[in-house]
Amino acid sequence: MGSCARVWVPRFVVVTTAVQVFVLTPTPASADLRVSPSLGEAESTAFVSSGQWDPDDVESPFDFRWVGAAYTSTGKIHLSVSFYDAFRLRQLPRPGETSDLDSHVSVWLSGALNGYFMRQPGGRVIFEWGDFGSTCCKTSDVTRPGPQVFSVTFNPCSYVYGEEIDFAFGESYWRTHRIRARDRTGEVELSHPNCEGN
Repeated sequence: MGSCARVWVPRFVVVTTAVQVFVLTPTPASADLRVSPSLGEAESTAFVSSGQWDPDDVESPFDFRWVGAAYTSTGKIHLSVSFYDAFRLRQLPRPGETSDLDSHVSVWLSGALNGYFMRQPGGRVIFEWGDFGSTCCKTSDVTRPGPQVFSVTFNPCSYVYGEEIDFAFGESYWRTHRIRARDRTGEVELSHPNCEGN
């Protein structure tokens, strides 16, 4: 005779009260980013709906892997960038050390604005952005969902007063005594909100 085993199957009781259900449909780019464990946690892509992958193609710790950007519902830009494994935070410049001739990581916003990622004491990272003209710049705090991932949200409308920001791309430069390496990502298209009145 065969043996008989009893299997206990729990019953689940679900109680709901005034619950809203949201259905999100990720784009292929944001879905790919979400499932790639080397790019950080899923929340780093919460607002990213458009982005560009970049190949592992330059001999530099600032070799971009991904740049993504999108407007949030409040008209701010949520920007995420990630790098290949050679990236180390200590190699970022500090405020005051950055020029186009020095090693740096920057993001250009439609030619109207650009910004630089910089490190501060204690491992804090900031994104200094603006037109770098007479009124210069604003600074936003950067979060790091992963060791090679930066995420920042800022309000371009507060700075450009209606000038369109409809694309973004990453650009980095690495300079040592023997290496000069530049990396530039493809353009990320942005759907531009109306900045007038902000």
